[in-house]
Amino acid sequence: PADSDRWKNAPPDAGNYNALFGKGAISLDALVQDLKDFAFFGGSWPGENVGPGGRAAHLDSLQVAAGEDELIPATPIIAYTGDVGFPSDGLVFESSAYNDPQGDHTFAGMEWRVAEVSPLGTGVTTILPAGSEWKYLDDGSDQGTIWREPAFDDQGWASGGTPAGYGGITGVTAFRTSIDFGGINNDRHETTYFRRGIHIDDPSMLDYIEFGLHLDDGAVVYVNGSEVIRDGFNPDSVVTYDTLADSSGNEGVFDRYRISPSLFLPGENIIAVELHQRTRGSSDLVFDMEVLIKEPLVPAGKELQLEWKPIWESGEQGTFTARQEIPIASIRPNRDYRARVRHLDDTGRWSHWSDPLEFRASEPDTTPYAESIVISELMYHPSRATPAELELGYNDESFEFIEITNIGNSTIDLTGLRFTKGVDFDFLGSDLTSLEAGARAVVVANKAAFESRYGTDLLIAGEWESGDRLSNGGERVKLSYGAGVSIRDFDYLDQSPWPSSPDGGGPALTLINPRSNPDHKNPANWRPSSIAGGSPGGEDSTTFASWAAGFGLSVDSPATDTDTDTLGIFREYAQGGSPSAALAREGLFDIKLEDVVIDKVAVPHLILTVARNLAADDVAFRIETNADLLSEEWEDVTSEFVWHSETQTVNGQSIVRYRSSLLVEAAQYWRIKFLLR
Repeated sequence: PADSDRWKNAPPDAGNYNALFGKGAISLDALVQDLKDFAFFGGSWPGENVGPGGRAAHLDSLQVAAGEDELIPATPIIAYTGDVGFPSDGLVFESSAYNDPQGDHTFAGMEWRVAEVSPLGTGVTTILPAGSEWKYLDDGSDQGTIWREPAFDDQGWASGGTPAGYGGITGVTAFRTSIDFGGINNDRHETTYFRRGIHIDDPSMLDYIEFGLHLDDGAVVYVNGSEVIRDGFNPDSVVTYDTLADSSGNEGVFDRYRISPSLFLPGENIIAVELHQRTRGSSDLVFDMEVLIKEPLVPAGKELQLEWKPIWESGEQGTFTARQEIPIASIRPNRDYRARVRHLDDTGRWSHWSDPLEFRASEPDTTPYAESIVISELMYHPSRATPAELELGYNDESFEFIEITNIGNSTIDLTGLRFTKGVDFDFLGSDLTSLEAGARAVVVANKAAFESRYGTDLLIAGEWESGDRLSNGGERVKLSYGAGVSIRDFDYLDQSPWPSSPDGGGPALTLINPRSNPDHKNPANWRPSSIAGGSPGGEDSTTFASWAAGFGLSVDSPATDTDTDTLGIFREYAQGGSPSAALAREGLFDIKLEDVVIDKVAVPHLILTVARNLAADDVAFRIETNADLLSEEWEDVTSEFVWHSETQTVNGQSIVRYRSSLLVEAAQYWRIKFLLR
């Protein structure tokens, strides 16, 4: 394990091959570069010189000498002819014409490939070079500790470049800034202060931050007020403004310190340095600093993607195809790729791969899908299979389905769509590759089982992946475009605030008023189906106009009470009643205070009970309250209530209970206001 950790976790420039001579004895980085030079660039090595181009060029020369280079097809050229910006659903490439030294009649095949490649970090970058400008204070004063803090005002300090100091310093021919030592040779200032800022976009993305210090004699370095480096001081030394350094500095050498990026903030960071003499009679002093940052090869948590691993290959194509479209399911937006093509002759010789065409895929335009395709119905927990259905080999899960609806005004191409969460299903190559305006289609667990319950005249795209099933307790469902671009993405549940009766009670989970393109993530936009088993491929909702017409009534007079039960026809429609006879619970509305157990604790809640017509998707309601004596405006508090429970009755009516933890005043009025959407 220790040896494994040494290889996996140490920085590349920390290791070496002590048993080897040359670059390998310096560091792993140096050895890798040496290998690259040998392979691709050339140079001198013990016992052998390698010419320009390295061993790769030498191997190429052997191929030429054998005459093989004159026999293989010419290397093709690849060009991009797709949509501007490389959208993932519009990638098209073209190949140059086939060209073979033996004649163009020798064409036998070609192949395309696309591979993802990781954009590599820039490695080590200098963000603060030696010789930079600093604010400094050289009056020998006691600045306490406040001077280290980012908020300290250093406007009164002087400015100057480094190296800063005085006297004779190895490696320094001239000081850019001369430091005042106080004028008394044997009693020079013990401390000189320096401050400046550095900018780091995102420290969390770095491997390390390295400080290089050229000092004489000692220093303490702070970042954003916290000490990070001691150079020339013992760890337990108490350092104040008049403390002398414990040891002399390394003249002519930049001492190196690697600092954890966690000590830095995104954006501006303040570096503060106090420079100390070893003795008060010291004749020289120097300060200079550089700061380097090291980006990782790939960001932490990201997998290194190399070109040898393709994400899509055409396979060998026996017909010359100058134009190639790339399947959208292969390409993820905002990632980098390389495309290549090669040609094959009739002797089995392949050309070299073309030079790569590198691109970053952009987001496709999914507006037509977001505006047109909704998930309108989920049967995630069907009613139990009957004995006859069990005899046929079906079980409860065999009857699961997902319905989609095209609420747009034109036919939608489905070939780029896939269910990627909840179940796996790809519309590409399915039994249904487009959906007309207004049409509904289903994806099912078992087609034969589904048709045995619902008939054979419905649009069925196909069966989802064998072994998949929708969770009875709720889960994430995602309909994606291409390689994961979200069209619909939501989590359903079988408990509050989601309706619970679809969890094995018979109805399906149904999107309310799907043609309004409601937010699928909002549980208030879902209801149980008004029909047991759901209504795949069809409507289970109605409208006030069609309902009223069925009774020969006009919607122009919604308050008309035809059966003298004090309820107008619009309210009777909204609450599942009838205009021809008074029915039980058709005007039900009640509110009371009850204890509700949440996380094993009884908490007082307002419980509002109301009857509603499940099929009335064109009806919305608002819960309103008013203070005592109705002296104020009615206040809409609908958002303060969540679904609590529901009981379906006959004729598509449902008794719904909502709860709220709103504080109730001594005397307060409540009402339900039904609205036509």
